[in-house]
Parts: sequence; C-alpha cells; structure tokens
Amino acid sequence: MGKDLEIKGDEEVPACQSIARMKQPYQTASLKDWEGFKEFYESNPDSLFHPLTINKDYAFHIAASTGNKQLLRDLLEMIPTPRIQEALTQLKDEYGNTALHEVATSDNVDAAEFLVKMLRKSIDETEQIIEDHEIDPSCKMDQFLKVKNNLGETPLYRAAALGNAKMVKYLAGEIEKVGDTKASHFYRYDTISIFHIAVLAQHFGLPNDYDADKALAELPSSQREDVETGMRNNIPVYTIEQPKKRGGN
Repeated sequence: MGKDLEIKGDEEVPACQSIARMKQPYQTASLKDWEGFKEFYESNPDSLFHPLTINKDYAFHIAASTGNKQLLRDLLEMIPTPRIQEALTQLKDEYGNTALHEVATSDNVDAAEFLVKMLRKSIDETEQIIEDHEIDPSCKMDQFLKVKNNLGETPLYRAAALGNAKMVKYLAGEIEKVGDTKASHFYRYDTISIFHIAVLAQHFGLPNDYDADKALAELPSSQREDVETGMRNNIPVYTIEQPKKRGGN
C-alpha cells in the first residue's frame, strides 16, 4: 500500500488523486504549450515536487526531455536554491532517471551545462549557510554525475547508448573535473559495458572520446571480441536523431 500513497507533510494522498490534480500541466505539456506549462507551476510551485505522469515524470524530467534550456531555467528559479539539489538528484522517474539522464538522451549540451551550473550554484550557496565544513562540494557533484537508473546506467552511459557523441564528450569532461576515473560509468548492473552497448546500438565512433585501447583491455574477453569485431567490420555511425529510449524498457 505504501507505494500507492504520496506523503505530503502529515497528510497521506492517494497516488490517483496526485495524478488527477496534475491534469492541467500534463495537458499543456502534451500540446507543447510551454508557456501554459510554466504558468501553472508559477501558481503552484509546490507541484514541482509531485509527479506529473503515471511513469512518475516530474516537471523537470519533461523540461529536460525537450532540451528547452529556458524552460529548465524558469522552473528551477521557482524553487529555493537549496532545493535545486533535491530536484536534480532525488527526483527520479519510474525507471530511476534524473533530469540529467533525460538531457543525456539528446545532443543538447547547453541544457546539460545549465543543469550542472545550477547544481553547482546550489551546492555553493548551501555550503555558505550550513556549519558542516566537512562536506565537499565536488563530492556532491560527483554523485550527481554518476547517479544510476534502475538498469545501472549513468547519464554518460545513456548518452553513449544513444550515440550522442557531443554529450558524451561534455559529460566525460565534467566527470574529470571532479576527479572521477569514469570507471563507475563503464558498466551497468547486467555487466554490459559502455563500449559494448555502443556497438550493439551501432554507434561505433563513440570510443574515440576515451582511451579506447586501455578501456578495451579491461573488458571481459567475450565483450572485447564483440567490440573489436564491430569496429573492424563497420564504419563509424552517428545517427542525427534517435528515438528516445527509457531506462528500464
């Protein structure tokens, strides 16, 4: 019964009622009426922390999936700066995806840069008003970049799986800035590697953004053979527009 209820303060709200009250923003999103979408949340900012669809997409997921940087900015500016961390790291859809996972399915690097910038700003401002000086902001940013969905995919992994080379390069650079080795991004829970999934999806050029020889040497032999065969027998392919794939499907 627990997952059928939404908790707000001391009040328990049936999930069906929560979805019903989000009918208006759902309809505006379906019509791509982003001005109407924004206006609803301007009048109901608390609703930003309530799921919008039966798949538990929040407004931030919807905005991120469109790659609309201005819409993301408008929504994030409606909430107190400290809550931006909650919005970007804790609000996940049914498949465990954050807003950054959604942006990673596109080649809209500007939107990804904006999310990273806003989270960094939230971390910096929050650190100024709390007394716990042992918290390392770079560690928090690291957790944001390597959070995994239900399949064990990080945003970087999802970008690679969908052939978004520019997004892969950008996220890899941000990961290096916080001192991560990228190792936690190479495998999902079923042990399929980031290179293996790129080959299966016919995005053979993506390993060029990494030290491919070193990475291939670390793969299990069966996966290494698949990757090497794919690279030999296929020309690099980048699709301009990929159908969106949800983690968990």
